[in-house]
Amino acid sequence: MNLFEKQSRLNQFFAQSPVNAAYLAGALSNRATFGQLSDVDIAVLLMDQIKADQFLDYQLYFLSELAKRLESDTIDVVILNQASLLLKLQVIKYGQIVFSRNEKQRVTFETRAVMDYLDFKKFDEIQNQALGRRLHGNRLPIDKGLVQAFLQQLRTAITILEETGQQPREIFTADYHYYGLAERYLQLAIEACLSICSTLIAAFGLRRAEGYHELLSIVAGQQLIPRPLSYRLGGISECTRSARP
Repeated sequence: MNLFEKQSRLNQFFAQSPVNAAYLAGALSNRATFGQLSDVDIAVLLMDQIKADQFLDYQLYFLSELAKRLESDTIDVVILNQASLLLKLQVIKYGQIVFSRNEKQRVTFETRAVMDYLDFKKFDEIQNQALGRRLHGNRLPIDKGLVQAFLQQLRTAITILEETGQQPREIFTADYHYYGLAERYLQLAIEACLSICSTLIAAFGLRRAEGYHELLSIVAGQQLIPRPLSYRLGGISECTRSARP
């Protein structure tokens, strides 16, 4: 089977599946041909209507079907909908697009993934600095002034959110000034919470977080915040980031 036939089979298969985009990742993504199809990674972006509890089923299904269609048993499949921020960035940066159902939706996904990674990078840098100090035998103390600044940001945001929350629902939803103000300060409140979590993780030498949800779950695992609160904040964080243009 030549390269054209393999790409045609992939396009036909993904067009009949609930897939928005698919990428050839891994070592072969920069090659002109599929070669012997050794160490092939296919990264798949499922349609929005596919629920999280279905991701594993689709991953196994794609593994089986792609192995048959490409006549190879050395294929791996990654579901981008649940991939880490870093993995998404690597696929976008180094992967080769093999299927795109809707260019606008694909570009929107890639833009949001890059923005999310850049947003998270500042929290990641705090952890990198802490790791460097620990490797040199220096303990990283909690920066009291920094935490207090984040707490003040959180208090200010909560005050404004409480004020906007007093507006009747019909006025709030009809006036974009109220809606925009609330969205902005909700993002600032969540950012302050995540910054505090990142500072605590760095100071206590806890395991490295790879995404927003892990910042919260790691701190909750140390009983520094209630676990139900971490779930709620994580859900709100995901909603606010998904709502960004």
